[in-house]
Amino acid sequence: MYYHQTQKGDDYSQLKKWVTINILNYSCLPNDRHHNVFRLREDHRNSVEH
Repeated sequence: MYYHQTQKGDDYSQLKKWVTINILNYSCLPNDRHHNVFRLREDHRNSVEH
């Protein structure tokens, strides 16, 4: 989804928010939760980008 929104050298702030819903017949994460949330995090500042 992000791949088609920008070109090389574009600013990440141009990316649109998106949601994905996966209904699977197997566990793809190492936990038993049915709801998982991920955010883009900057390593050096340890901050979450909104």
